[in-house]
Amino acid sequence: MRVSSVREHYSKLTAKGGDVARQIAFAGIAVAWIFHIADPAHPNTFSLPPHVLLSVVLLCSGLGFDLLQYVISSAIWGVYGRAKEKEFQRESLDPAGESGEFAAPFWFNWPAIAFLWAKFLSIVAGMSVLCVHLWSSLQH
Repeated sequence: MRVSSVREHYSKLTAKGGDVARQIAFAGIAVAWIFHIADPAHPNTFSLPPHVLLSVVLLCSGLGFDLLQYVISSAIWGVYGRAKEKEFQRESLDPAGESGEFAAPFWFNWPAIAFLWAKFLSIVAGMSVLCVHLWSSLQH
């Protein structure tokens, strides 16, 4: 197996995992809404049981990490790509600045990977807390 094949598999799997995690987070938030407690004295307010609130916070954090994963990666690659484009144009290696070859620093994907795993862990933790609450609710 080639390293490029491993990277291709990794890229496909993490993209699909991100999509599934996002859907699970939204579904978990929707399920948590079922447990909201309306206050008749204050019709525009509601509360959630503590465990359900914790799961919503974790699920929303996962969605926040999801956004940060893409924002940070876009910023890193966008700035670096533009700098390389200007460098190639300046050195007349590539007048359009689009086809020059270069090696990117090895750490460029680390922030995205950190946010990817933070997203996965946060969503798994949020769904776990919610599932425990659901299970205990069914036992009563």
